[in-house]
Amino acid sequence: MVLSMALTLAFTLSLPALAATVDVWGGGSENNSVTQDSIQGQIGLGDRDPREIIAQVINVILGFLGIIAVVIILLGGFKWMTAGGGEDKVAEAK
Repeated sequence: MVLSMALTLAFTLSLPALAATVDVWGGGSENNSVTQDSIQGQIGLGDRDPREIIAQVINVILGFLGIIAVVIILLGGFKWMTAGGGEDKVAEAK
């Protein structure tokens, strides 16, 4: 089963991706044909690699998580400093 999945994956990845000209109106003339680039421009898609977009989204999420971590550490430190030696308050701050 694993071998058949590996062969299928290898075959699928080895095929080239060919951008074909699509005749939208069915007339067969060259001026009615639309390429992938013109469709991409019409609907507002960028030409960036999806991996770059995913990496940027992950960086933004990690940035927000870093900010939240710093805020939690600062709040814990503030609670610890204002605990006044109370063991229950110190434990809560930790």
